[in-house]
Amino acid sequence: MVGGAPDGGPFVPHVTLGRFGRAVDATRWVRVLETYRGPSWVAPEVVVVQSHLPRERGHRPRHEVLARCPLGG
Repeated sequence: MVGGAPDGGPFVPHVTLGRFGRAVDATRWVRVLETYRGPSWVAPEVVVVQSHLPRERGHRPRHEVLARCPLGG
């Protein structure tokens, strides 16, 4: 949620590319987001993270870093 306060620990800015429970044509979502213009910021790196979502209620997701890619010089 844009501008929303995070629940719990410190907020880590991130972009979720997609999370669907089944195969979907995400074209509509891409069109909706292509007009968004947020504040400027500089990213020192890109981190690829895989989310392992729990199958049972009450458990927290686990996040696994797959790759770290430094940006810039």
